[in-house]
Amino acid sequence: MGNFISIQMALDCSIGRLWSCCATQATYVCHLQDNLDELKEKVAYLRALKNDVMDMLELEERGQRKRLNFVQAWLSRVEDTVQEAHVLIEYGEREIQRGCCSRNFKYRYRYGKRIAYTLKDVALLLAERDFTNITVAAPVQAAVVEVPTEPTGLDLKLAKVWSSLSKELVGIIGICGKEGAGKTTLLKQINKKFLNTTTTTTTPSGFDAVIFVTVSDMRLAKVQEDIGKKIGISDEKWKKKNIDEKAIDIFTVLHRKKFLLLLDDIWEPVDLANFGVPLPNRENGSKVVFTARSEDICREMEAQMVINMADLAWKGAIQEKTISSPIIAQASSRKYDVKLKAAARDSFKKKRESALRILTRSSTRMSDKGEIVEDEAQPSTSGLQDEQNIEDTEALVDLKHRYDSLLNDTVRFCFLYCTLFPSDFRISKDDLIHYWICEKFEDGYSGVGTYNEGCYIIDILLRAQLLEDEGKYVKICGVIRDMGLQMADKFLVLAGAQLTEAPEVGKWKGVRRISLTENSIQSLRKIPACPHLLTLFLSRNPCLVMISGDFFLSMKSLTVLDMSMTSIQELPPEISNLISLQYLNLSHTSINQLPAELNTLTRLRYLNLEHTIFLSLIPREVISQLCLLQILKLFRCGCVNKEVENNMLSDGNLHIEELQLLEHLKVLSMTIRHDSAFQLLFSTGHLRRCTQALYLEHLIGSASLNISWSDVNHQHNNELEESTLEPQLSSAISRNICFSSLQEVRVEKCFDLVDLTWLVLAPNLKILAVTTCRKMEEIISSGVLGQVPEVGKSLKVFAKLQVLELQNLPQMKSIYWEALAFPILEKIEVFNCPMLKTLPLDSNSSKGGKLVINAEEHWWNNVEWMDDSAKITFLPCFTSF
Repeated sequence: MGNFISIQMALDCSIGRLWSCCATQATYVCHLQDNLDELKEKVAYLRALKNDVMDMLELEERGQRKRLNFVQAWLSRVEDTVQEAHVLIEYGEREIQRGCCSRNFKYRYRYGKRIAYTLKDVALLLAERDFTNITVAAPVQAAVVEVPTEPTGLDLKLAKVWSSLSKELVGIIGICGKEGAGKTTLLKQINKKFLNTTTTTTTPSGFDAVIFVTVSDMRLAKVQEDIGKKIGISDEKWKKKNIDEKAIDIFTVLHRKKFLLLLDDIWEPVDLANFGVPLPNRENGSKVVFTARSEDICREMEAQMVINMADLAWKGAIQEKTISSPIIAQASSRKYDVKLKAAARDSFKKKRESALRILTRSSTRMSDKGEIVEDEAQPSTSGLQDEQNIEDTEALVDLKHRYDSLLNDTVRFCFLYCTLFPSDFRISKDDLIHYWICEKFEDGYSGVGTYNEGCYIIDILLRAQLLEDEGKYVKICGVIRDMGLQMADKFLVLAGAQLTEAPEVGKWKGVRRISLTENSIQSLRKIPACPHLLTLFLSRNPCLVMISGDFFLSMKSLTVLDMSMTSIQELPPEISNLISLQYLNLSHTSINQLPAELNTLTRLRYLNLEHTIFLSLIPREVISQLCLLQILKLFRCGCVNKEVENNMLSDGNLHIEELQLLEHLKVLSMTIRHDSAFQLLFSTGHLRRCTQALYLEHLIGSASLNISWSDVNHQHNNELEESTLEPQLSSAISRNICFSSLQEVRVEKCFDLVDLTWLVLAPNLKILAVTTCRKMEEIISSGVLGQVPEVGKSLKVFAKLQVLELQNLPQMKSIYWEALAFPILEKIEVFNCPMLKTLPLDSNSSKGGKLVINAEEHWWNNVEWMDDSAKITFLPCFTSF
C-alpha cells in the first residue's frame, strides 16, 4: 500500500510539472497579442527616454564633462534591445494574422517566447532609468598627436566593402596592393565585423555562412579542408576523399546557402569551381571577397569591384574602380581559358623567381639585445621592366633584409626549419621548440640547448616579422616561406602536395630534411638511400597504414621522426636501426603495440604516445631503458584490457616503477587507472614535480584518491618551521610538495570517485574536465580539506584555472563551498549535472576576464547565486547548448 501511495505521489508530481510546462508554453502563444501590444508601448517609451538621455549628454559634454561608463553601457543595451524588439514586432504581427489555431504551433511558440523575454528586458532597462548623475568632470589633458597604428583610410575602405555586400550587381570584390598595404588587415576586419555581429544586429544581406580562408600558395587540398571545417563537413572520413569528391560535397552544401567567402592572399587567378564553390550571382546572393597582389589578378578573377590599397598610409583614401560587367550572372558563368590560366601561372612563377635571383645581401646587423639594426639595402632591379616586378622585388628584398638581420646562424636555421611546414599552417610553439632542441644542427651552429632559448628565438622571429603570432601557435606566410625554401640547403619539402605515394627514392639521396606532412600517402615500402637524413616529417597522412621494416635501413643519422596523426598500426622491429634518433612522435595514431626493439634507441630524448587509444602492449623494460628521456607524453595512452604478462600497461604500479628509473625526465603526461598508481606517483617527488597533464580513466580503488594528507600536513609544518617568516618563501617551499607543474587534468568514467580534493595541490592547474563519473559529488570537499587546515589556508584554489568542464555527473552538488576569485577563468561548461545548484562565483569573481558559461538553459535558470549582484554580473556570459 505504501509503495502504491509513493508511486501515486511521484506520478502526481510528474503530471504537475508537465502541466506547468505546457501551461507556460500555451501562455506564450495565447498572450501573444497582449504581449505584443505591451512591447510596442514600452519600446516607444524606452526610445523616448533614450533620446532624452542623449540630449542631456550632448549638453553636459559641451562643458568639459565625460559620460559615465554605466550610462554608456545602458545606452548600448537599449539600442540592442530596441532593434530586437522591432524585429519581433514585425514577425509577431504576422503571427497574429495567422490566428491562434495555426498549425505551426512550434513556430509561433518560439516567437511568443522571445517577445515575452524581450518584454522583460525592456522592463529591466526602464527600471534602471533613474540616473542621479550621467556625466563626470573630464580631466584636462595636454594635446597629444597620435601616430596612426594602422593605415589611414582603412575604416573608409571597410565601410565601402561593407556597403557593397548589399549590392546586387557586385558578386566578387577584389582588394589589391603590394605587401604591407593593409589587404589582409582589411579582410580580417570584415570577418571580425561578422564575428561580432549578434542576432540583434543587422548584417548585410543576411548571409547563412561567412568563411575566411587563407589561400597563399594555392594548395587546393588545404583550401578545401579549411572550407570543409567552416561548413561542418570535415571529419576523418571526409579527409580521405579525393579533391573532386570534396569539391562535390562543398558544392552540395554551399549551393543551398547564401554565403560570404573571404579569400586571403591569392597569388594567381583561381577557379572557384575547383574548390567546389558555387559562383556568386543574383539568384544565390552570395559574395566572394579576396585579396591579391595586383589589379590584373582581380580582373582575371572577374571581380565586379576592385579596391586598390596603393599608398594607403600616405593618401588616406581609396582608389576604387568598378569593372564593366553589367550582368553578374553572365560574367561569373564564363570559365577561365585553360591556356590563359597556365600562361598566367607561368608568368607569376617567373616573376617571383626573377625577383629572388636578384636579391642582394643587405648590410645589416643585430644589436646585443636582439634588436634589429637596419642599414639601407641596395637592390638591383635591372631586368625588371614592369612595375609589378619591381614591387615583387622590393618586397622580397625586404624579406631577405630581415632574414640577414637575424642574430646568428642558429636563429636563421630555426627560421628555415619553419619552411618544413605548409604555409599558413598553425605550428605549435611547444612542438617547434622540442624539434629544435632534438635537432642535429649543421657545423658551426651552436644549436638550441634549452626550452627558454627556444622561446627567445621564437620572439626574435616574431619581432622580425618572419613569423605570425597566434597565441600558442605561429604561422609562416606563403611569400616568406617561398623565400626561405630558396635559401634552405638540402631540404625536400612536399608538405600539402596532395601526394598519394612517397617521392621516388632517387629524390631522397643527399637530402638532410624531408617534409611529407599533410598528404594522402598510403604506405612506405621502398628503400630510400639517405644515410645523411636528419629530419623526416610524415605527420598528418591519415591514409598511411603501413611502413615496411626495410624503409629505415639506411637512416643511421636520423634524429627527428614525426609520424603523428597517421593510421599506422605497428612499428617494424627495424626501427632499431635509427641509432641516432632523439625525437619520436607517435601521437594520435592507431598503433596497437610497441616493439621490444625500441629499447635500443638509447639516445631518445622525446617520446610522444599521447592519444594512442588502441595501444595495448608496451613491453616491460622498454621505456626504462631509454635513460636519456627528458620528455615523455602518455596522456590518453593505452586501452583498458586484460592482464598481460610483461606488459607495462597491465599494472599501474609497474608503470610508475619504470618511470622512476628515468633520471633526466623533465616533462611527463600520464594516464592512470588505479588509485595505488596515483599514490605512488604523488610520493615520487621528481615524477610529481614534472607531471604536466593527468588523464584518470576507469579508476579502480577507493572513493577518493587518498593521498597521505597527514604526511602533507607534516611536511607543510616542517617546511614552515625551517623557513623564515617571509610568506612568499613559505609558499614557494610548500609548493614543492604539490603537483607544481600540473596544468591539465581530465577525469572520465571513474565510477567510484566522489571528490577530487587533491586538486588543491595543483596550484598551476589550467584545464579541468570531469565527465561521466556517476558517484562524483564534490570537486573540492570541505570535509576532506578540513583535515589539513594549515595546507588549505596557504593554497589559492584554482587561481590559474582557465577551463572548467563538467558533464554527465548525476550526483554532483558542489564545486567549492564558497566563492573563488578565478582571475583568468575563460570557460565554464556544465551539462547534465542536475544536482549542481550553485557556482563558486560572486560579483567579485573573474574580474577583468572574458568568461563564457555554456550550459543548458533550464539549468541556468535555476542556479542559486552567492550574492544578489552575481546573476546580473554573469548573465551576459551565458550561452545555451
